[in-house]
Amino acid sequence: MSIRPPGAPSVSRFEAWGFLASLGVLLALGIAGIVALLPRAEPSADADDGPGNPTATYRAEQPVDAWHSGRWYPAHVHSATGSRYFITYDDFSISWHEWVTARRLRKRQGSPH
Repeated sequence: MSIRPPGAPSVSRFEAWGFLASLGVLLALGIAGIVALLPRAEPSADADDGPGNPTATYRAEQPVDAWHSGRWYPAHVHSATGSRYFITYDDFSISWHEWVTARRLRKRQGSPH
C-alpha cells in the first residue's frame, strides 16, 4: 500500500540516489571553494626564505621574479595584503601559485615597471 497522494509523480530509487549523489558532489565542491578562499597561516621562515629585499613593496599586476628552490622564475603579483603577496608564475599551472613575502620577490629583470 502506498502513502503517496493520488496524482503525485513517482520517483524511482535510482533517481532518488542520483539526486542525493548530485547534492553531495555540489556540497563537496562548495566546501572546497570556501576552504580555498580562506587565508592561510603565515609561511614558516624556512619556506619563505629568499635573497629578495624584505622591505621592498610590490603592487597588483606587477611583473616580478619569484624565488623558488634556489632559482628565480618569472611571475606576476596577483594581489597584495599587508606584507604578503599572492603570485602567479608565468607559464606554470595554477597549482604553483602561492602566497609569499617580499624575501621571495624582486623586480622583474629587464622590466620597465
